[in-house]
Amino acid sequence: MGAAFSTIENNHIHDIHTKRQFHGAEIGGIKFHAAIDAVIRGNRIHNCGRGIWLDWMTQGTRVSGNLFYNNDWEDLFLEVNHGPFVVDNNIFLSPAAIRTQSEGGAYLQNLIAGTVYQWPDPNRFTPYFLPHSTTIAGLTVIKGGDDRFINNIFVGKGKNANKKNSENYGLTGYTKTTYNVKFVGNVYYNGAKPSAHDSILLNSTNYNPQLKLIENGENLFLSFTPDNNFFNHKTKLITTKTLGKAVIPKAAFENRDGTSLTIDHDYNNRKRPVINSAGPFSRLNRGENKIKIW
Repeated sequence: MGAAFSTIENNHIHDIHTKRQFHGAEIGGIKFHAAIDAVIRGNRIHNCGRGIWLDWMTQGTRVSGNLFYNNDWEDLFLEVNHGPFVVDNNIFLSPAAIRTQSEGGAYLQNLIAGTVYQWPDPNRFTPYFLPHSTTIAGLTVIKGGDDRFINNIFVGKGKNANKKNSENYGLTGYTKTTYNVKFVGNVYYNGAKPSAHDSILLNSTNYNPQLKLIENGENLFLSFTPDNNFFNHKTKLITTKTLGKAVIPKAAFENRDGTSLTIDHDYNNRKRPVINSAGPFSRLNRGENKIKIW
């Protein structure tokens, strides 16, 4: 299904692909081809095979303020896209958070408590477009990289995590990419590890923030205890200027109407201060925070 210029918001999506009898075949909580200038925001997606699957031609799309948990394969899969696309202020709580076989992505102010995998695809030629248009500008393969991870919080599974997967909690999977990457302002907890590309980071990988999802009837709360260093880790608001342009389409990370983008609100739509903090919540207190997220 194509999703050009669509808005998908405030849905409760769950128990999709319940038998898990086969893999692929276009099944996900949300599955789109050609998500051009689409907005996917404020959705609760859980107990699916895949949470969101954006396949081919995702350009100008924003995935913002969504809650993911208990999804089997991954919360978000980005397949053979060239960008630009924005993934901001989301809460990723499944064992596998993000799998990207794409380039030209901006992952901003998220809480990422699962693994992150990226890989190129040198054999599939896929389209990219003129900005804010369905006019094809060209076709090319996925060489990998050209991603931005800025002001995210990564939470691993601790020092006793499965060694096969533990290196993918954080951004160490980005050791080698064809295109440059930009990783700034990220926080690493409980076994999650930065890459060699990170700058202005908080590396508290030995600290456990006691992350927990709490269900209370129809309401969901997140319990999270940042370390004291978190409150000295100041970041800046992210704008179109911060993000530059995606390499292949030579297009800016901006709103779908062509105006400049500023990530100035958090998961709960609270205004962010100019001197910002990492993660999807702009107002965290010392000690345990219990935050209503649905």
